[in-house]
Amino acid sequence: FGVPQYGAKLVGEVVMDASNIKACELFSEPAPKAKGPGHGSVFLVERGDCFFLEKAWHAQLAGANAVLVVDNVEEDLLTMANPTA
Repeated sequence: FGVPQYGAKLVGEVVMDASNIKACELFSEPAPKAKGPGHGSVFLVERGDCFFLEKAWHAQLAGANAVLVVDNVEEDLLTMANPTA
């Protein structure tokens, strides 16, 4: 999160919290964390029920370095837009 470090890389592990899989609520402690030394936490969350912005914000507050949003519904491609636009 934040200003991109061009030319840099993120080494991380994909983690998830089955009790908050859609990330529409704040993550409870302990939030999922990467186990490898120096690895970032990449939160895996499902699409739906709230804005992408909320999902990313909740993950960031829980210590995520990145978020992967997954979707298993076949539909037209959508844009992750600002919910107030």
